[in-house]
Amino acid sequence: MGASQHGQLPPDLVHGRRRFQAWRERRKPGVRIPQPLWAMAIRLAKAHGVSRTSAALGLDYYSLKKRAEATAAPPRSSDPAFLELTPPVLVAKQCRLELDNGSGAHHARSTGRLRRGRRRGAVAQLLGRPVMLQITPQMKILVAVQPADFRRGIDGLARLCQEALQHDPFTGAVFVFRNRKATALKLLMYDGQGFWLCHKRLSQGRFPWWPSANDGAAQRLAAHQLAVLLSAGDPTRTGAAADWRPVGPPA
Repeated sequence: MGASQHGQLPPDLVHGRRRFQAWRERRKPGVRIPQPLWAMAIRLAKAHGVSRTSAALGLDYYSLKKRAEATAAPPRSSDPAFLELTPPVLVAKQCRLELDNGSGAHHARSTGRLRRGRRRGAVAQLLGRPVMLQITPQMKILVAVQPADFRRGIDGLARLCQEALQHDPFTGAVFVFRNRKATALKLLMYDGQGFWLCHKRLSQGRFPWWPSANDGAAQRLAAHQLAVLLSAGDPTRTGAAADWRPVGPPA
């Protein structure tokens, strides 16, 4: 850039260019541009544009543009602000996922047993991050009254749903089972592609509430009640208002 162009630059750009030149004169090989200089360059880019600033400071246009966009504040809106409240979410570090492609091919993996470097394909993309089951108010949640043998896996619990609870496990309902010691729960759900089986075991204590035999083979819970039950609380004391017009499939 010649002397005539130097005179046309705003004073703050001239000052910024001098700071970059001084740093480049003292720069050691392999040393990257320090953060204070990047911060100054971003401020100048917001005032004079990315193209003019990058040319004056000798910076890469796209690098400066990317950094300037990353620090840009989101535009303010005059619309009312809303806070989104999500329904209860079950986060399972150890879940078992079974997939069936409809032609007999079967694949089953456990997220707790996967190791880095051994994940492949679409299933690996799912299992490579925390697995989440979202429980919505429309879901049918059934708690089995009698304790279950926790040696049962997905197939055994699905058969228990059909034979003991008289419910179809493929309807998308959430089935909740408890072991005999009341120290662990298992949740079984079919999502259209395969079964989810989640297992929670308390580190200490027991689950104090469970339906009695007078409630039949299974008792239905609401979504918010399941969240309380999983926290080892009493879902019958949540104090929520009753449904005026329930949504979803009938009980």
